Amino acid sequence: MEFRLFLIAWACLGVTIALYLLTGVKRDVSARIKMRRTEELLPTLSILLFDANDKAGEAFESLAKVNRKVLLDVSQSLSLDINGEARQRLQQLARSTGLERSIRRRSKSRRWRHRVQAAQLHYLVTHPDFKRTPLLSDRHPLVRARAAEALTAEQAITHVQDLAMLLGDDSLAVRMGAQNSLIRAGTAAVEPLLALLGASGPHVSDAMEVAANLPDTRLVEALAKYAHSSDPRLRGMTASALGGGTGLGAIELLHELLGDHEADVRAAAVSALARLESRESVGVIGALLADSEWRVRRAAGYALDGLGAAGQLILRRSLDHPDPYARDMARQVLDGSMALSARARASVQYVGAS
Repeated sequence: MEFRLFLIAWACLGVTIALYLLTGVKRDVSARIKMRRTEELLPTLSILLFDANDKAGEAFESLAKVNRKVLLDVSQSLSLDINGEARQRLQQLARSTGLERSIRRRSKSRRWRHRVQAAQLHYLVTHPDFKRTPLLSDRHPLVRARAAEALTAEQAITHVQDLAMLLGDDSLAVRMGAQNSLIRAGTAAVEPLLALLGASGPHVSDAMEVAANLPDTRLVEALAKYAHSSDPRLRGMTASALGGGTGLGAIELLHELLGDHEADVRAAAVSALARLESRESVGVIGALLADSEWRVRRAAGYALDGLGAAGQLILRRSLDHPDPYARDMARQVLDGSMALSARARASVQYVGAS
């Protein structure tokens, strides 16, 4: 009896191992077939997206005959940066082949993998009744992340409030997708950002990262209150955000942050002033060549190097600075600048000779 049970156990184990191996082989074969189909169709798809109208028409007819599931997989492999006429052609293909209907059905599927696929391709849907909010608020974080990052600039403008809510999401991928789309939305995202920056919470740092990429004078006052936060990370992010070009008040705040007791905040303020091309700040930036922290001295040196003749003058004067660290950083930056200029001249001469 015991021997029979032993044989049964081994037989069950053998069957389990065989099924496992067969499943793996099946998945590998399916993946290879999918890859081969994608490689075969991508050249035709590229003609549709980027070639002249006559060649694009031929490609359209060819792709219209492709199985919708295959076309769905191939479309999913495309970059989200497709825009303009190329995106319009792809949207037309989605409407004509029934791909749009497949995306809409998958957006309501109980299987989260189908919803992920729909979330990644929902930007192709142009039907006026299609609602993107359910994908942006889906219970699965990967669906929310893909839905947020797939929005076009126009769609992001329509959904700025939904995207602003996602900045408080528990998932980093969701927050990053929402940030990128809010940046694409441009000035339309400023009002929701102001509301977020006016309140306290875990979303503030993510909102500030978006604000750093949106040059708008309305953001200065909202950012100003974080310039004196007890959290050095928020002060540093404030400095970075102010470097986005948020008006004259930003320069005054950045001058205050140059005196912050945290080195990272001082370095961020210097870099922000460089991005603002604040030539009137060369004096206060030059003083930081003697800072106790190397990263601040480096930021000051590179900032001065990029601020034109006035910055170069400060660097040359600092070659005689009483502080050895200031002299050393000035020399490093000037030597690097001279070497770069020499390479640029040599390149121009080479091109001219050829």
